Amino acid sequence: MAGQGISGDHKDESIDSDDYVDGSVDTVHLADNAVTLAKMASGTDGNIISYDASGDPVAIATGNSGQVLTSAGAGAPPTFAAPAALGANSVDSDNYVDGSIDNAHLANDAVGADELAANAVVNASVAAGAAITVAKTALVAGTNITLATNTLNVDDAFLINSGDDTTSGVITSAGYTANVAAGSGDVALNLQSGGTTKFVIGIDDSDSDIFKIHSATALADTSDFELTAAGVASFASTLNVGGDLVVTGDLTVNGDTTTVNTATLSVEDPLIILASGNASADTVDIGFYGLYDTSGSQDLYAGLFRDANDSGKFKLFKDLQAAPGTTVNTGGTGYAVGTLIANIEGGSVTGITDIVVADGGTGASTFTDGGVLLGSGTGAITAMAVLTDGQMIVGDGTTDPVAESGATLRTSIGVGTGDSPQVTGIELGHATDTTLTRVSAGVVAIEGVTVSTSTRLINAQTGTTYTFVAADAGKIITSSNGSAQTITIPPNSGVAFAIGTQIDIYNLGAGIASVTGGTGVTLNGVSTGTGALNAQYAAVTCFKIATDVWLMTGAHGAVA
Repeated sequence: MAGQGISGDHKDESIDSDDYVDGSVDTVHLADNAVTLAKMASGTDGNIISYDASGDPVAIATGNSGQVLTSAGAGAPPTFAAPAALGANSVDSDNYVDGSIDNAHLANDAVGADELAANAVVNASVAAGAAITVAKTALVAGTNITLATNTLNVDDAFLINSGDDTTSGVITSAGYTANVAAGSGDVALNLQSGGTTKFVIGIDDSDSDIFKIHSATALADTSDFELTAAGVASFASTLNVGGDLVVTGDLTVNGDTTTVNTATLSVEDPLIILASGNASADTVDIGFYGLYDTSGSQDLYAGLFRDANDSGKFKLFKDLQAAPGTTVNTGGTGYAVGTLIANIEGGSVTGITDIVVADGGTGASTFTDGGVLLGSGTGAITAMAVLTDGQMIVGDGTTDPVAESGATLRTSIGVGTGDSPQVTGIELGHATDTTLTRVSAGVVAIEGVTVSTSTRLINAQTGTTYTFVAADAGKIITSSNGSAQTITIPPNSGVAFAIGTQIDIYNLGAGIASVTGGTGVTLNGVSTGTGALNAQYAAVTCFKIATDVWLMTGAHGAVA
């Protein structure tokens, strides 16, 4: 059937794929729109079909994210590559789609006065509540500006206000000027809240043109604040100053009470004047007082004042339960005399009775003229009666001293009775100088050295050893023993004999006595430091010639 067509006599759907010769279905046999995506062969995900120089289809490799398909020119398929930057001035108005530039594409502050068309900004274009700064705008006469909210900021002097027929105001760079003809009424500015005038500020024409501020709808004769042309300011009520208040001139307070709530009050004036208005009569007390509370439930007052009702005496008080007024009620509840601790120099103290001994007083109101004051235990100091001629005050160590004279006095002081006073010792010059004492009948001692007025004292020794004692000074030592005897002179550290002391030794027994020096004692006049008497009834004399140096002379053995 080659070369021949297929006639319509064939049945519908009678030609199958087996009837087609391979490659026989070419472009001319394909109807338009016959090839759909479903009929196309499978490819790689993301590939794009292009055509090479021979016109054959080729697949373009998948690009990376952000890359764009870029032409490689004739003879080469396009490829994916990074987008090239746009050159300067490369995008013109022709490149924009109409209406494509919206609010999101406009940079901040991109639209200026030059970009706005004439009469382009209308009331509907301004947001409600927007703050609009008006600059270099001339307002013609009769034009009104109404501000429902917010603030109109004015930099230039341009605003003129004529609120009524008599007053005109001008706002300039120097401030606001309100003007009214002299005698035509007040010049006032009303400050309102909610349509109601709360404060009025202005010049009171009926009150010497005083500047006033008043919390009302009009200025009053006595407004809240007033300032005269002389610079005198006055307040109708309390003036509260949050910061420091410096007054370079005089400060006068005419009120009845001045309260200073401060931790530290510094006053330069060295003398503070009190009761300056008390020049006509002495009717008020002058001083100061303070408040304290020792129990937590009772106010107490203490202070110092001059009592106008008591000859102007100054009084220190405490514990008064009612605050003083113009006077201090000395008979008020709790009133007590205050205690003063101070050094008083000069002047006189009167009106004080019987100061106790513990406080430096005598405890007595009066004393006998010429009497001697005596302490009497812990009680008041008492006064002895005036002493008579020849009396002396004598104490016994237990009771109050008494006045004595004559034999009673001599007995008390230990000088005997009658015309023959007796003493146990006499100190000449000083107790450490020369002391004269009685040793025995007819014998006295001077500084411990015995002095006999008729005979010398004898110290009889019968033993075989003996050492000098202090009482041996000036005595005769007798040695009586059938055996040998040793007599020792002690060192000065043992018995401090006075230099020049003489002690004689007599050998009365058959035994021979020897004299030797103790430890540290040098005995001169003998050999080997020891000297023996020659025989029975022999005698020697020992003299102290230095602190621990003695000399022995008389009937003794070989001499050194």
